[in-house]
Amino acid sequence: MSYTREQLISYWTGAANANTLLTPKHHPTGLVTTYAGFKSVLTPDLATNLDGFLASGNYSIAQFENRAYPATPDYIVVKPKDAGFSVPGSGVYGHSGLVLWPCDRLVLVSGGAQGWHIYSELQSNIQLAQKNGSLVFKDTL
Repeated sequence: MSYTREQLISYWTGAANANTLLTPKHHPTGLVTTYAGFKSVLTPDLATNLDGFLASGNYSIAQFENRAYPATPDYIVVKPKDAGFSVPGSGVYGHSGLVLWPCDRLVLVSGGAQGWHIYSELQSNIQLAQKNGSLVFKDTL
């Protein structure tokens, strides 16, 4: 589906205000207690200011089609412009507080049951997914 920048920001801020955008799996308070496998978590600063960050629009948006999930193909990559959020999250192993690497992008997807939700990702993983064809670039908003 194609979106305007304003539509996406409205959907995301609405989900953030309803406390559904940041799931427990990707929330920094769930580092040790939830999910055994690898995951990414947002930084505490971003997690506590998520609605304000999204409403600010101080980021670039790239829209992709995720061919690995054809039922819910929207895959939106957000790159913060605010230097304070240049590392918006980290990769971690579940049940561990050990940060494995910093993530430099945010990804927002709209799952069939879950609706819009957010997590952090490495730009290099996004590029690899483009190279192998599972992500197809659609537009910059």
